[in-house]
This record gives sequence, C-alpha cells and structure tokens, in this order.
Amino acid sequence: MHKTIYGAFAGDICGSRGPEGHSPASLPLFAETMGITDDSILTVATMDALLRAGPFEEGEGYKKKLQAALVESYVRYYEENPEPLDGYGPMFAYWCRNDDHSPYGSKGNGAAMRVSPVAYWARSVRECLLLASYVAGVTHDDPEGMKGAEAVALAVYLALHRRSKEEIGAAMESYYPGCYLKAEETYRSGHCSALASLSVPEALAAFFLSSSYEEAIRLAVARDGDSDTEGAIAGAIAEAYYGSSSFPLAAEKVPSFLGPMYLPVVEKFEEAVEHSYDVIVIGAGSTGCLLARELSFYELKVLVIEKSLDVGDATTAANSAIAHSGYDPLPGTKKAFHNVRGNRMMAPLCEKLDVPYEKIGTLTVARSQEEKELLLPLLERAKANGVEARIVDAAWLRENEPNLTKEAVAALLCPTGGIVNPFLLAAHAMENALDNGVFLRLGEEVTSIEREEKGFLVHTNLGKYGSKVLIDAAGTKADEVAKMLDGELDWHLIPRKGEYFVFDHFAEGFVRHVLFPLPSQKGKGILVAPTSSGNYLAGPSSEPEEDPEDASTDAPTLEEVRKAASSLVPSLPWKEAIRVYAGVRATPSTHDFIIGPSRKDPRFLLAAGIESPGLVSAPSIALELRDEVGKILPVVRKEEAKEGIRPYVHPLSLPPEERDRLLKERPAYGKIVCSCEKVSLGEIEDLFGRSLPCLTVKAVKKRTRAGFGKCQGGFCQPQVLLLLAKHGGIDPTEVAYGSPKSPVLLMKAKKGEGE
Repeated sequence: MHKTIYGAFAGDICGSRGPEGHSPASLPLFAETMGITDDSILTVATMDALLRAGPFEEGEGYKKKLQAALVESYVRYYEENPEPLDGYGPMFAYWCRNDDHSPYGSKGNGAAMRVSPVAYWARSVRECLLLASYVAGVTHDDPEGMKGAEAVALAVYLALHRRSKEEIGAAMESYYPGCYLKAEETYRSGHCSALASLSVPEALAAFFLSSSYEEAIRLAVARDGDSDTEGAIAGAIAEAYYGSSSFPLAAEKVPSFLGPMYLPVVEKFEEAVEHSYDVIVIGAGSTGCLLARELSFYELKVLVIEKSLDVGDATTAANSAIAHSGYDPLPGTKKAFHNVRGNRMMAPLCEKLDVPYEKIGTLTVARSQEEKELLLPLLERAKANGVEARIVDAAWLRENEPNLTKEAVAALLCPTGGIVNPFLLAAHAMENALDNGVFLRLGEEVTSIEREEKGFLVHTNLGKYGSKVLIDAAGTKADEVAKMLDGELDWHLIPRKGEYFVFDHFAEGFVRHVLFPLPSQKGKGILVAPTSSGNYLAGPSSEPEEDPEDASTDAPTLEEVRKAASSLVPSLPWKEAIRVYAGVRATPSTHDFIIGPSRKDPRFLLAAGIESPGLVSAPSIALELRDEVGKILPVVRKEEAKEGIRPYVHPLSLPPEERDRLLKERPAYGKIVCSCEKVSLGEIEDLFGRSLPCLTVKAVKKRTRAGFGKCQGGFCQPQVLLLLAKHGGIDPTEVAYGSPKSPVLLMKAKKGEGE
C-alpha cells in the first residue's frame, strides 16, 4: 500500500495550465499559476462518498447507499466551489443545479478522471469493476463513459497490486485496442477531446511509455488535449505502479494545493484504506508466505508485515531444506497431521509455484544391532501416522548408498521424504499472493498492538494498520507478538540454533537420500543430504540460544557437526565445503505446533512454535488457518485468482534449440553475471519485473543463486549491487546486503569522472 494517494491530484495540477509549448522534459511542474480543477475536486468527492458508504458489500443495498452518497457528495462539492480553475463540464454543472439527479448518458471522461479511489477500496478485480460502474453510473451511464471509468479503475488496481506493464497492457487492450501495443501511435494521435473513447487511451499510453511516476505525468500533460484529465488518469496509475515515494515533489506540493478544504478528506481516506484490512499476517517466513497465498484466493484484503527486507529471510533461509515424510512426530499431534498432509501437498504445490522439489526418500540409519532394534518403534510410528516406510538391510544400503558408513546395518526408508528449495518456496508463494492482490510491507517491525471494537490496530516502526483478524506467524518472535495482546502466555518459545556446512556440487549422486542418524532428545540429529540445487548439506547442531536473532557460528560446534557427519558418511570431502551458516528455530514449550485461536480472542490466530518439520507443514498449516479465518469472515473465491506464477526462465535447463532462440530474442540471458552458478543478467533482471520486491543482494542470491557458488559472491556481487542500485534508483552505497543495517559499501573511495 502507498503512503499517499496523490497521483490523480498531481497529474491534474500539473495539467491545469496545459503544455504551453513546453516539451515533456522542460514542462514546469506545480507552478504557482497551476491549481486543482474539477478532476481533483470530484476525486476527493468520490473518496468522501466511499468513506460514508463504508466497505464494499454484496447486493443492491450497498449500490444504492454508495450512489446516494456519490450524488450527495458531487452536488455538495459543486455548490461549495462552483467555479474552480477551468470550471466544470456543462452537462455535469447542469446536473448538479437540477433537482433531477438521474444519469445523463455522458460519453465523456468525467467518470474516468474521478474513479481512481475505488482501486484502493476494492478487495478484488470484481469489486473494483463493480465500484467503478457505481461511480460512473450516477452520471456517465453511456457505455463509453462507463468503459472509461472501468478501464482506469482496473489499471490503477492492477498497478497497485504490482502487476507488470505487460499484464496491465493486456487488460487495457480489451478496452482500447492499441493503447498498449501501439502506445506511441496512440499517444501521438493529436486528439483534443474530452470523450472517454479518445482521451482515456491517450492517458493510458502516456503511462505505458513512461519510465517513472514523474515522466508519466509529464507525458500526459504535455499533449495538446484535455491535459488536466489525462494527467489525473496517468498520474493515478503511475503512482500506484511506481510508488508514491518515487516522486517526492508530488508528496511535498500536493497538500498545499488541496488546502484545508480537501486535504483532510484525502488524509481520512488514506487512513481508512490502511485500517480496512480483513486480515493482517505478521511474519513472512514459509508459514506466513503460504498462508498469504492461501488467503489470496478469496475476496479478502490481506496485509503481510515483515521486519526483514525480504520474505523467508530467517528460519526459512537457514534450515535443512527437507520435505519430511512424517514418520517422526508423535501420532495425534498437530506436527504429525500437518507434516503428513503437507508432504502430500508438496509436489503439486511446487509444480504450480515453479519450485525445485525431488522426492528422493529419507534413510534413518542404524549402525549396530542395538540401534537396529530402535528402528522398529519408528516403523510403528510411521504406520500410525499413515507414512509409507520399511526397514532396509545392509546389502540394500551398500547398493543404494555406497558412500554411507560401512557400519550401517539397516535403515528406516521413507520414500515420500524429499528435498525442496526453501528460498523459492517462500518467495514464489508470496509472489503468487501478491499477484492475487495481497499487500506486503517489508522492513517494518511490529512495535505494539491494540484491540479495537471491530478488530486490531497494529503499530509498526513506520505506520499503523487496522484489521478484523490478526495472525501471528512471527517465527522466533511469535511469543513476543502474542504477549502484545494476551499478556501472560501459557506457552513460550525456546530458540535453538543449528549450524551447518554447505558443500559445493562436486559429484552428482554422492549421497542419494536424506541420511539421518537415529533421533535423540535434541531432534533428528546431524544429517547429510543433497539439495535441490546440487549442493550437499551437513548439520544441524541443536543448542539452546538466548538471542533468537543470533545466527553466528563457532568453531567448536562446527567441529562437532564435522565429526557427526563424517561418522555417517566417512568420505565426505571437507575440502569441498564452501560455506557455514546457522539458523535459529523456535522450539515450543508445548512440544507441538501452536496453531489456532488464542485463549483470549478468537480473532487473534496463532502459528507459533513452527520448528522442524515446519517447512513441509507450512502449506497444510495455511489450510487450517484459512478455515479459522472462514469462521470469522465471509470468504468468497476470487474469479481472477491464480494458483501459480509466471514460470521463470533458466537458459541452461532449456534444449539447445530453445536456448539459442531465447538468446537471439533476449540477449541478456546470454550474459553471465555469476560464473560459479551460471546465472545470467536476464534472470536477475526478470526478478525486477515481478510483483515481489527484490531489494537486497541477499534477495537476489536466494532467488537466482548468484553468489551461492564456490567464490561466494567474490566476483558477481559488485555487478549485482550495481544492478540493484540502478533498479531502485539509489546510490550504490545505499544497497543493503540483507538487513537494513548491512550496507555493502560504506562510502565512495574516490570521485567518479565528472564529479
């Protein structure tokens, strides 16, 4: 969501005096001779009517209530300011003065220029289009006038929800063919008309041709046409697309132009938009991301708040990357249920989300006859949980895992266990959620929560947001968040640190299954496993940790991991170890996942203590919490919701003919940025055109593997940093590695040419 909703006003003001012979680049913006016109006044009136009508409701009752509020607002605002800059359209002015406020069949752009607020009020494309038709219908009930309003509202809605220009363009082509595919021709058409059929596609073309919020307004108002209205339309779409912060001058100047008569209504509308969420999810780890995706399928306004600058940046980014089969959890627990159901969901989910997943099976290894006896109760537990399992002997192990210790006498084989890319599971789930209309706030930490009559008010270090339902998925900080509402808890979390080694992808098939020792009180033990990217892992340790954010490693613990892993796979080539890392997981005092309504408020839902097997359980946990939300709020399936994302392009995975064709059409995919992992410029640039923001070096690393290779970013990191700076329009010294306090560059060592 945006901090301001000024786009329509900025475009209207800048277009209020026309281009006067200026080119787009030289056009003065927010000059003293400029001002708000009827476009701004009626946009504010639309905000006022939406505030009085309240959130969208199904049925004719809400339509009548909103349209009555719209008529009242339009007439009142006209009477309070009957002669604004450039006046009102004559038909609209007559309608306001007349006692009969029936629609007058206008084909003009008057509805299109005032409709943008509905994009912020709607929870789905369907609602957006209905609201647009209600706003247009009080005056502009001609199909052309109605079409203009619906097109503009939809364009703003899609831009607000981070759809690409290609996606917005495809939607607009169905309204005005050529406005995107022939944008230059449409923009240069030379019409000087207030007809929606001519001016709306020209304003859309100005947006499509722009590379920034400011440029979109410059292009729209530089035409010799209805410049204030085309500016209002292009400005509304551009602010939603590029973000209000990308044009600081607008945020600075617009309030003074709106003045004390109109600014309070706009601010009240902005506040209402940020206080009208149906659901707020705190935390964007794998659980939060998959929950957001599940909720995105329904007509719910959902916000996810994450303190990190990327999703899946804590426990999800530092685990074993295993889709556990479910043989280990105690039967009858939430862990057992969600582990098993989540495992069954994993393959189709990963296919939809374009996430690497392999069902390679797990082996829990016995290295003596005494240990072999201990496999029997594990086999019984697997059967009780409904997990396919069997005990295999030493001969089977020698044939199928030749590098396993020769001490192995038997193992519990669970064929449904697998490996998955946890970084992409979280990121692609959130991308899917954002594509479907979820909002995401990165880099915001929850500081306090208040109960309100109709829900909750969540305060962060950067803002405050209201919702009817609140879900705590804050990982290792979930108990701290819960205490903000419930005070004393009957449960708590124990942070446990696990340290790992990462091996280069030195030999395919060196280890073919996930290899576990027999579990202990500390957990499943130190494992050796392949990853979906061809590397190998050894770890984790499992020690209590006072600081849930301390992901440091230490030599003694790593030496214990080394010894334990070598006892399982003696020939592990430690010279191939390229990195160590640690992750902190939240072990619950209840010894089970804490999922569902809190003790004190059924509207406050918990997803706490999601330790191993939390990664594989996350999609199943999302279903349970979705059902809990459905007990509180009405849930209607969105017609436009998609269950998958646009597939990613990986040149090296393509057949030679397809790869050659790709490189000819898109040469950036042939320019290698990361030599170790063979990551191309095209793959990194593709991230920047997705709905999920990519803000840090670490985010690029997790999503493309640039920097994951043997040199650990020694060669590619400078290129990645410069790409991030260029994309974000920031100085290279402002690019963070991961957290907001982790700049890669501290200062400029010397001045560049021309400085």
